[in-house]
Amino acid sequence: MLNNLIATKKVLGGMQLIYKFDNGYGASLVSHTGSYGGDAGLWELAILDSAGELYYESDITNKDVLGHLTAEEAHKNLVRIKHLHEGPQQDYQDDWLGLNCECDCCLQKKGEL
Repeated sequence: MLNNLIATKKVLGGMQLIYKFDNGYGASLVSHTGSYGGDAGLWELAILDSAGELYYESDITNKDVLGHLTAEEAHKNLVRIKHLHEGPQQDYQDDWLGLNCECDCCLQKKGEL
């Protein structure tokens, strides 16, 4: 997904991916028997603050977690978290490409890689 992956853990018969971004935020992406959509192979996403604690003060997750996400939907929201407080979030809502994002996937989609 993104090159900001810092940890992969096995949890509850599934997995957790933990991301950390330069803006201080992070994300926990899980798919297991207890996660929203995990039994269908889908992902649940939570935003993490700079201390690695759950952060609910963002409209990205509607002040909760996002569940039942496909890999593409999870990626779109990871890019949005990566760009939190960098500009209007509507830039990333309908088009998962960050306009100024330099991650490989965004550069590739923009034809710069």
